[in-house]
Amino acid sequence: MIEVLKAGILACIQDGGRPGYRSQGVPASGAMDMLALQVANLLLKKPPLSPALEITFGQTQLRFQQSGWVALTGADLGASFNGEPITPGWRFKVEPGQILHFRQPKRGFRAYLALAGELVVPHVLGSASTDLGSGFNAPLATGDELDWRPAGDFAGPLLVRTPGTGRLRVLPGSEYDSFDKLAHGLFWHSDWTIGSLSNRMGYRLSGPKLNRLVGDELPSHGVLPGTVQVPGNGQPIILGMDAQATGGYPKLGMVIAADLWQLGQLGPGRHIGFIPATAAEARLAWQQQLDYLAHLEAFIAEH
Repeated sequence: MIEVLKAGILACIQDGGRPGYRSQGVPASGAMDMLALQVANLLLKKPPLSPALEITFGQTQLRFQQSGWVALTGADLGASFNGEPITPGWRFKVEPGQILHFRQPKRGFRAYLALAGELVVPHVLGSASTDLGSGFNAPLATGDELDWRPAGDFAGPLLVRTPGTGRLRVLPGSEYDSFDKLAHGLFWHSDWTIGSLSNRMGYRLSGPKLNRLVGDELPSHGVLPGTVQVPGNGQPIILGMDAQATGGYPKLGMVIAADLWQLGQLGPGRHIGFIPATAAEARLAWQQQLDYLAHLEAFIAEH
């Protein structure tokens, strides 16, 4: 059992999400930083998309009631374990009564805590992910008790490193050519700020206004996490993992799949920039990420 002493801003259960239901209006959801989720689970030799705790911003305290192994990845939220500072990337053992305390971000925005054994949580459409918009599961609340059934043992603590964030690589969207050349230049070369109303559904950016050559309304059409939409005010929105299944704003671009995890580590007030990418570059980047995870899994298997 794990006792939630303090829930914080938004702590919830996330896994690989529930893909395959967008045609029925159900978002994919899942971890905002899917790479950190996979690394945390791999550290415990679990299937990489297993449920884990997603801690947003911090201000969360958890007390363990059993001994077992856990792994912490993602953002550095100023965490301390049993009173001692601990950085992301560690697999370590916990004992009854010990407390993991997240304070506030030093680097990144979301941390992930995976648990060796089974975290018993409700599954909806095959996923334990919390989706606030659809009402599937609920965020953690102060006083909650999580049903954790520890299993497995390891030779000892282990530390791994994950890639750092950078400018997001973006493919041109289907309405890219409906924006004027000035808008193209502004999008690629401006320093955009993530707005305070951003959340798991979408990141609202503020910066120079992006103008279209054609101002016609678009019929509602399918959209995906990573889609860069531009509403009438000319300020882009990047759709997140809880994004709606359809939308009518023109699509300026699409963040490549290999960079989607970075959105999970960007919070309100942070600056963001973009780099144009080709389909070939996007495929190569995705393969490189798969190779990284495969090599990491092989390394952990020996420890």
